[in-house]
Amino acid sequence: GNGGCDQNCVNLPGSYTCSCWTGYQLINRTHCQDINECEQVQCIEGECVNEIGSYHCACDQYHMLHPRNRHFCILGVSSIADENLTEERNWFKSLTWSYNDPICGDQDLNGEPGMIVSPHYPAYYPADTECTWLLSGSYDERVQLTLLSFDLERVRYCSFDSLRIYDGSSESDRYLANLCGRIKNSFRLQSSGTHLLLKFKSDMINTRPGFRAAVDFTWVDKCGGKYATGRQSRSMSWKSVDGVQCMWSLSAPEGSRILLNFIKFKMFGSGWSSPCSVDDALEIYDTTERSLIARYCRGFLPPKIYIAKHSKITIVARALSDSTSVDLLFLHSATSLKYV
Repeated sequence: GNGGCDQNCVNLPGSYTCSCWTGYQLINRTHCQDINECEQVQCIEGECVNEIGSYHCACDQYHMLHPRNRHFCILGVSSIADENLTEERNWFKSLTWSYNDPICGDQDLNGEPGMIVSPHYPAYYPADTECTWLLSGSYDERVQLTLLSFDLERVRYCSFDSLRIYDGSSESDRYLANLCGRIKNSFRLQSSGTHLLLKFKSDMINTRPGFRAAVDFTWVDKCGGKYATGRQSRSMSWKSVDGVQCMWSLSAPEGSRILLNFIKFKMFGSGWSSPCSVDDALEIYDTTERSLIARYCRGFLPPKIYIAKHSKITIVARALSDSTSVDLLFLHSATSLKYV
């Protein structure tokens, strides 16, 4: 009977098919097998328990399920009567709890691009949590923050859950934004100085998926400087004036080398027609050995360069001839030696 189906037989014109109840999957067209949801479901601060056709998240005796997120155990004791837990309940009530998430606010980025996420992202962030991130650039860098995904509890004035962004290194600095609710499109902010301070907080209930933000450090157009080259490409640009020489020092992390990708290199004025000389040129040196790696002149765009033997280089741009200027834009990044 039932067309040979374990559970549901669905009649079709001239035929039929088998289907299964929620929590089961169809095997060999007729057989229904229980799905182990715990292979895909994450129970935060708890344990996933598979059941026939279903599952649930279980908390220990000092935690209870969040009232609106059944995948998250928060510190607390259920109101269900249990005489055996009387002593534990009294002990719990005497505690002052401070949530200490290992990824909450320990990702301070100093001049290195990266990503910041709320605790447990993309799962719901925990209740009663506070996280702080300090993002610091060098003296000639600005911090750029791009919110790629943002969904916090929404209330007026963002008084419950919020992400506050300060234009400086402390909460006494001017704040750029106090955010909550949902932001559908990417949202970008940039510091006026060398620091951004981010402070995220949540109240006791009503958590949401949280946020994911990209951090980058943009260079303030200045003539020269020292920079650490990271895995993510960063741009440098410079437009010269007459009789100026600029020098950039780049260093790659241990076990990696520097990749240069020139987007623009234009030379104008008398230096355009003169022979390739040190007066009007772009030069790349090994910083340690002080040896010349390459020299580029006039308006020819340099090729993409893997500098495989040098982890520290110096780039010199000169426009010393009368009425000569340079328009330069290049990217630099670090790449592992095994990819060179």
